[in-house]
Amino acid sequence: GYMLMKWVNSIFRNSRVQMKKFRNLSQFFASFKTGVVLARLLEVLSGKLIPVWDEKNLSENDRINNVEIVLGHLKKSLPGLNVHALGIVDGVRKDVLSVLWSLARVFHFKRPLDSTSLITAELLTWMTQFVDIKNLTTNWAERPRALMEFVASLEPTAVNMEDATDNVSTNAGLALSKAEDIFDIPFKVDVESLIG
Repeated sequence: GYMLMKWVNSIFRNSRVQMKKFRNLSQFFASFKTGVVLARLLEVLSGKLIPVWDEKNLSENDRINNVEIVLGHLKKSLPGLNVHALGIVDGVRKDVLSVLWSLARVFHFKRPLDSTSLITAELLTWMTQFVDIKNLTTNWAERPRALMEFVASLEPTAVNMEDATDNVSTNAGLALSKAEDIFDIPFKVDVESLIG
């Protein structure tokens, strides 16, 4: 979430859209509930006008309608996107993250959602901004604290580096567990296969 917040801040900073800088994750995720910030972000990225209600005190129906308008535009470019308006309006982090990551893939990395052959290289490039690793296979076992460092770089309060040990399994398990709790995204990998 933290890295995507920085990305969104940089998008708005380099555009003509007047948007307050997001300073914390709670504010960041809450800002998407009306659909207005998401519409403005898509406008900046795509260069297309997204007409949504932009007023204070929007009703829940107005917020849902706004998000549905934005998702309708998004699904033209991202047919694999499986997010519902109510999840965004309710502030479900994994739904917001799914939309933002999809936007980043298409507009930042310039990759369609089905270009899976490039995902590993993109992921490694992105992760090296936060932690010193050279690959996504042996580095986890060679650097017992690397996964904890990565999670801490995304959310500094997620893990306490003083809890790190020299045991890669313990550290990886703690990092994955904390990341799942903080980011509310279930991981489809177990510790042993990660550090293999």
